[in-house]
Amino acid sequence: MTFNRRSAPRGRAYWPHFRTLIHALFDRRAPWHARLVALGVLVYAVWPFDLIPDFIPVAGWIDDLIIVPLGLWLAFRLIPDDVIADARAKVERTGVR
Repeated sequence: MTFNRRSAPRGRAYWPHFRTLIHALFDRRAPWHARLVALGVLVYAVWPFDLIPDFIPVAGWIDDLIIVPLGLWLAFRLIPDDVIADARAKVERTGVR
């Protein structure tokens, strides 16, 4: 699976991107503000509570469809290319999908 560095992830294939962010989060070369954004996206994605509850029709799902992809896009833009490349290499080496 190849990753495009500058495009936001699309579709249901978020898990490799989350794993890449986790590896980049623990890399000391990543700036603190990029780590903060990455941590915020990861926490929001797994947090059981949403900004807008899912039982509200349409609006409850739209926040998940907008916040998570935009947060991933921003985190990948803020983290330097060499850190992302090393994190992706670690993800592909482990082979767990």
